[in-house]
Amino acid sequence: MKKILIIAIALCFNGATALLAEGYSVPVRAVFASQMMPRFVGVSSIHGHEIGLSEKDSDIVSEIRGTIIALLKPKMKRVKELESKVFDLSLQKGTYEQIVPLLEEIAKVKLEASLVQLKCIEIYKDKVSDEDFEKVKAFLKTKKKDIFEHVNII
Repeated sequence: MKKILIIAIALCFNGATALLAEGYSVPVRAVFASQMMPRFVGVSSIHGHEIGLSEKDSDIVSEIRGTIIALLKPKMKRVKELESKVFDLSLQKGTYEQIVPLLEEIAKVKLEASLVQLKCIEIYKDKVSDEDFEKVKAFLKTKKKDIFEHVNII
């Protein structure tokens, strides 16, 4: 059981915890979505001009991004708070009984956030033109490695 808890904690931090000169630090920004989820809105926002997206679809992307970010920010904040508590308890001889409920809540909030991201993808697919959707898909395929390595929530 102890090994499972250690693995869960390690996965919770997803390798993003940094060792600083004065000690350990919790990640600055929580990340929710699986690295396999396409970042249609993020790519369209950042690379839309380069890809040649229409002005109409660029406006749609801005609207979607504003809506989704507003929904995700409180979840990001909550995950960061919970991960900080887990991290602190792990360093201070926290017990299994103290840590497991926090991990369960982290999982719940991350699931909620991932569902918001899935909804974002659905909205994007429904609203943008087929032509611009295909342009973004092609761009994602050619830049997949670079795009998915970066922290990007939508």
